[in-house]
Amino acid sequence: MPDNNIKCSREHCYVPERGETCDEGHLDVNACAHFRGSKAAKSANKHDRDATSGFHFPWSGNSLGLNDFSFISGRSHPHIIGIVGPHNAGKTTLLTVQYLLLSRGNISSEHKFAGSYTFGGWENLAHYMRWKGNIPPTFPPHTSSSDKRRPGLLHLSFRQTGGSLLDLALTDAPGEWFSRWALDKNDQEAGGARWTASNSDAFILIVDCESLVGQQRGVARESIERIAERLNAELANRPVAVVWTKSDIAVKEPVKNFLQDRFANLFPDHEEFHVSVKKEGVNNRITESAFKELWRWILTRKAPSVKEFLSTPPAGDDLFLIYRG
Repeated sequence: MPDNNIKCSREHCYVPERGETCDEGHLDVNACAHFRGSKAAKSANKHDRDATSGFHFPWSGNSLGLNDFSFISGRSHPHIIGIVGPHNAGKTTLLTVQYLLLSRGNISSEHKFAGSYTFGGWENLAHYMRWKGNIPPTFPPHTSSSDKRRPGLLHLSFRQTGGSLLDLALTDAPGEWFSRWALDKNDQEAGGARWTASNSDAFILIVDCESLVGQQRGVARESIERIAERLNAELANRPVAVVWTKSDIAVKEPVKNFLQDRFANLFPDHEEFHVSVKKEGVNNRITESAFKELWRWILTRKAPSVKEFLSTPPAGDDLFLIYRG
């Protein structure tokens, strides 16, 4: 991996951050003449250009950046699911379990799996939760907060009943962003959280049960409440699912009831899920049915149409003036 201080000279290319694809398609950034410090940049003569020319895939297989995402947008309008929650709440584990369930077969009769441009990114997470010889599964590492401008996007595609294509992009973002965003939405360290809030079509709000019974349970409760309040302020009527992770850990009823009432006030139409990946000896037990129900929500929840906001009744009898498309 090249030195992170040595970056591409092109404005919209973010290599080497997050292992994203070169803006010109080079899988090896050192072969790109625009990458500062590379051999190609130091001696970008015709011979070098000819040697590195040819067809290049416009994605690397890792999490998508903005350039890769615009490539996918050419065939459909991708449906973005923003995963929102504090640090260590289980966001990455949730994504990984959802992928592992999907890898075992289709999880919906109305949605048939049709591919992914980020198999590398998914597998980088999934291999932690698979058996590797005599090495038992473990949890994937927390998402790095090194790139503060926008989250990594993990892509999945589904063929819907009737033949239409559904492209999904799920955000994989560090919880530190959302804690800063909750306190100050213009915080320079929270750019990725703002991107998630502005661009997502639906949201999954993560509530970490373990944090609500620990020594810092008061701080944890205030943190998730602030994040929920900030999300409500930015929501614009978009769908929300509240997911209680590590739900095998019992949260005291007064605390849980308080948060559930708070969520009901902030997100009147939200759905609630309780999921768990519990270690039992060398095995992990998951609440599979709850994860499948969450898949149902993800695949069927849509952002409100602009037409839903045009509720003003027509005035007069002029057919041209009362036409609403």
